Order: sequence, then C-alpha cells, then structure tokens
Amino acid sequence: MNDQAPGQGKLFTLQRENRHLEKTLTTLRDELERSRIEKDTAVQHALAESRSELDQLRATVTAMRNSMDAMQFERDRITQEARSDASLEIKQLKSTIHELRDRLDHVSIAHSEMVQELKRSTKNETDHLQETIVRLRLLLEEHNAHNQE
Repeated sequence: MNDQAPGQGKLFTLQRENRHLEKTLTTLRDELERSRIEKDTAVQHALAESRSELDQLRATVTAMRNSMDAMQFERDRITQEARSDASLEIKQLKSTIHELRDRLDHVSIAHSEMVQELKRSTKNETDHLQETIVRLRLLLEEHNAHNQE
C-alpha cells in the first residue's frame, strides 16, 4: 500500500495541478473573451462615432451645396435682372436719341429756313437801300448841278 500511496499522492498532485491549470485556462479564456468583447465594443463605438461624424459631414456638404446653389440662383437672377434693366434702359435711350435727332433735324431745318428767309429779306432790303442810294445820289447831283448854274 505504500507503493500505491505515493502513486496516489502523485495522482492527487497531478489532478490538483490539472484543476489549477483548467481554472487558469478558464480564467485566461474568460479574460480573452472579455478582452475581445471590449475590443469589439470599442471598435463598434469607434465605427458608430465615425458614421455619425460622416453623416454630419455629409449633411454639412449637402447644406453647403444647397447654399451655393441658392447663391448661384440668386446671382443668376440678379444678373438677368440687371441685363433686363440695362436692355430696357438702352431701348429707352435709343428712343430718346431718335426723338432728339428728329427734334434737332426739325430745328435745323427751321433754322436753315429762317437763315434763308433772313438772307432773302436782307438782300431785298439791301437792294432796296442801294436803289434808294442811287436815286438820292442822282437827285443830289441834279440839285448840285442846278445850284451851280
């Protein structure tokens, strides 16, 4: 029995070591599983934050695009309005220029006619005055000739 007792002691020691190793293995497995779960949770959390940030960035980009589109639309509207206003003003100015040219032509024609009339009148008056001068000179010469006789 003595031979068996040391064998049983060894067996008991081995069983105890085996249980201890199994506990250690279980503990290590649990810690590894807990570590993996924590890592997966951290990865999922990081992914969720990244997705949230990405969604926010997409929303910001969309808002900026919409704002740029609105600004482009407003700029195009203002440009079109300015072109339309300028076109209308050009049309009005051309009409005014046409009216002023017509008036100027009428005034110019009236002025030319008045100048021609003044020239005719002046020539007629000059002719009449020259005839009067000639008649008066003749009368004066006749009068001087009678007085010398």
